[in-house]
Amino acid sequence: MNFYVGNPPVSVPRGLFSGISEKEKRRAHAASWSSECRMGGGRSSFNTKLFSLPLPKSPAERLPLPGVPMSVSGRPALPALLLAVAMSSFCSAASGDEARNRLLMREEMMRIGGQLVLKQEEELANQRLGALKEAEMQEALRAGSIPASMHFFQAKSFIEQSAVFHILKKMPKGAALHVHDFSIVSVDWLVRNVTYRPHCYFCLTPRGTPQFRFARSTPPTLNTTECPAWVLLEKFRKGLPNVTEFDHSLLRNFTLVTENPQETYANQDAVWAKFETIFFAIAGLVSYAPVFRDYISQGLEEFYQDNVLYLELRAMLYPVYELNGTVYSPEWSVRLYEEVARNFAKEHPGFIGIKLIYSDHRSKDASTITKSIQTAMELRAKFPGMVAGFDLVGREDTGHSLYDYKEVLMIPASRGIKLPYFFHAGETDWQGTSADRNVLDALILNATRIGHGFALSKHPAVWAEAWKKDIPVEVCPISNQGSCCEQDQERPGVCGEDEDSREDRLFPRQDRPEPRCSGQ
Repeated sequence: MNFYVGNPPVSVPRGLFSGISEKEKRRAHAASWSSECRMGGGRSSFNTKLFSLPLPKSPAERLPLPGVPMSVSGRPALPALLLAVAMSSFCSAASGDEARNRLLMREEMMRIGGQLVLKQEEELANQRLGALKEAEMQEALRAGSIPASMHFFQAKSFIEQSAVFHILKKMPKGAALHVHDFSIVSVDWLVRNVTYRPHCYFCLTPRGTPQFRFARSTPPTLNTTECPAWVLLEKFRKGLPNVTEFDHSLLRNFTLVTENPQETYANQDAVWAKFETIFFAIAGLVSYAPVFRDYISQGLEEFYQDNVLYLELRAMLYPVYELNGTVYSPEWSVRLYEEVARNFAKEHPGFIGIKLIYSDHRSKDASTITKSIQTAMELRAKFPGMVAGFDLVGREDTGHSLYDYKEVLMIPASRGIKLPYFFHAGETDWQGTSADRNVLDALILNATRIGHGFALSKHPAVWAEAWKKDIPVEVCPISNQGSCCEQDQERPGVCGEDEDSREDRLFPRQDRPEPRCSGQ
């Protein structure tokens, strides 16, 4: 027997009405039809009078209870009571499920893209992608190797085998806004293409790290303690019993990736020392003019293959040289970037372009940074569509703070010149240090964006002010894990706390921003 409570059909168990008359059955049906389950309100309103009204003390008082079927004796029919209890339980369970679903829906709506309405094809794609993701999660649990819980260097090989990763690789990324000029190509291309070119010399420092230089003849040795002797790579390879192993050693010198990062890099000093030597080694290869042109083009191609359509590069604009000794100015380098990007866009549909954020190293003194600020203003005036602004790069814990350079960094504003800043700030897990407070000075200096911003979680007032000024944070979790900060939950791109616990502390309720996070 079927009947309806509200809209959903409910099947009544067999035997519930056995032993009562047809008249009582009809009265039970009438009671069931008059019942309600307000599912949308999240609570059951089944006739609670059934459980609150007292039973009559005498037959004379045995009047029908409102909405409750009565037996011929004047008492509430037992089967009807059982039905009422069953229906109340059903409605309560359904109400609990509805409340649960509403909470889940609320969380889904707070996620990035949670309020998008998908078309039919998009919904199908989402379902397939979700199924692949779920399958990989189950396989990781079965195998006991969960890439998300590993250091990136150890998880990288698993990620590269992932079907989900290959789908994401093909999806449009829009823009890459935190990229350094000497890290835009694969190290394989550097080793197998650039180091095999004519006139490429190298030397090994006493620390075992390589340096490179292109020259018609053996480059002069200016510092024998750093570079004892230059060797032509073409000649050197001919004398090797195993060229492949040598090339692999070069690859290892061009990357931080290692099988045991915790052992290889005992502390942050070790990883930053390796990081700096990598950039220095690559600079010697890339600063040769013919390589530099190809390097820019190759970098754009590799990003385009990942469906990145726009880049902003932190570029220190090292002097670019020719074999004849010619050394080019920063202006020449900017023009080359502009030319290569323009030609690349003609041959690659959808590609938007690139901009440069002229940068200098925070280890330098104030007078040197003053010259760099002047260069940045001049380049931006000549190339307003190409030079986006200025930044200071290098390790914050050991370099100068933004506060150290405050007078220098205020020069453009004092002259009425707009020079946008894109500061690396707060790339540290130390609290109360000058590096930690860089996020504060980046805010005061009106930074257009903040790079990393790892320390923002320790500065709620700065975080709140950044929200109000709409200053984006370039969240770089892989970089942070590899160089300074391993606790992902402290990244500013993680939205983990409930809105009433964290947001009430940061924002008055009327000023609270809509939920938005990046880098998840």
